[in-house]
Amino acid sequence: METRKVQRLGPSTLAMTLPAEWAGDYNVEKGDEVSLRLGGKGTLTVMPESVQSEESEAVINASGLDAEAVERAIVAQYVLGRRIIHVEVEEGETLQSTHINAVYNAETQLMGLGVIEETPERIAIRCSADPEDFTLDNLLERLENTGSTMRAEAIKALAHDNSDLAERALNRERQANKIFVLLLRLIFTAYQNPNLCRAVGLDSSFPLIGYRSVAKNLELTADNAEDIA
Repeated sequence: METRKVQRLGPSTLAMTLPAEWAGDYNVEKGDEVSLRLGGKGTLTVMPESVQSEESEAVINASGLDAEAVERAIVAQYVLGRRIIHVEVEEGETLQSTHINAVYNAETQLMGLGVIEETPERIAIRCSADPEDFTLDNLLERLENTGSTMRAEAIKALAHDNSDLAERALNRERQANKIFVLLLRLIFTAYQNPNLCRAVGLDSSFPLIGYRSVAKNLELTADNAEDIA
């Protein structure tokens, strides 16, 4: 562990130097911007732009994977908060039609996801769902309302043998799943970066585990309504 002396640069400005070796490893130079993450017990993490770029993108190697595995991998990277997800194969190969179908199937299941580039060897997907666009409370309310409507429609469909109502309830299940996975994405990104907690409606990261539990319970309720339908 290194120590650094804090210096005063002005009436209200304190500063300290960055380790030269660290700056060299991450190509941090004069004039560059870095991000600061506030953590528990007084910790402060400095993030260079190169690391932030790595965290925001992910590559899925689809070679040897079936369609279900590709789709699961996309959902996982979505939950991890990636902004750009690349699905590609080894050099000399081309994406199979099952891989392409898996990408577009994931696109319809995840909120804010869209294909931005496609070649025979690679598909790039961008996620536009940012923490600043939603609050956890609002999404939980939407999930609860969707599940409640599903239950009412599923029970009525069962009581009156109404296939149209049953189909409507099943369609709502897809929307409920979109909201649930988006909740997971926001909870994870806020946990990884406490600076985003205020953006999703929280003062700290402490309640995030509770939000995760509530969201899962509401998602299970929606699944039960789907079983009824």
